[in-house]
Amino acid sequence: MMKSINKFLTILAVSAGLSLVSCDIDPVLTDSYPEDVAWSNADNLRLNLNGFYSLIGGYYGSEVENDACSDILKMNGPRDSENLFVFGSAPITPSANRFDLWKNRHTWQLSCCRFLRDLKEHRSNFTEEIALEAEAEVRFFRALANFDLAKRYGASFILLKFRK
Repeated sequence: MMKSINKFLTILAVSAGLSLVSCDIDPVLTDSYPEDVAWSNADNLRLNLNGFYSLIGGYYGSEVENDACSDILKMNGPRDSENLFVFGSAPITPSANRFDLWKNRHTWQLSCCRFLRDLKEHRSNFTEEIALEAEAEVRFFRALANFDLAKRYGASFILLKFRK
């Protein structure tokens, strides 16, 4: 009786070991997912939306730099240059302008437009409340990018229509 139990346990252990060896339990890491996964449910929609919130972090950082254009963040020592900013004394040139947001904000505008296009295509995967909330959030981010561009460069808009 004891021998048969030992044989059974040995066979069970070997079978379990072999099945674990054949399994690949390491996750596949990726920086993007196919559309069918990204737009499949409300949780994935929320993860997609979370990527837009870094625009707000950049926004607050740029506001500190905007204050540097005023006298709020100037050095006040007797030997300090009136153009020496608190965050450094690097000169501003056309190729090194820390206040330049042109490419960044246009990229955000394009991302927002693509999100709204894709949301329209996959809207049936979500409740109306979730879809409206997501649309409102992304419209806010697009407006924020437009505001930053208008503030620095004058009125700027992207009229975008995607072809199928």
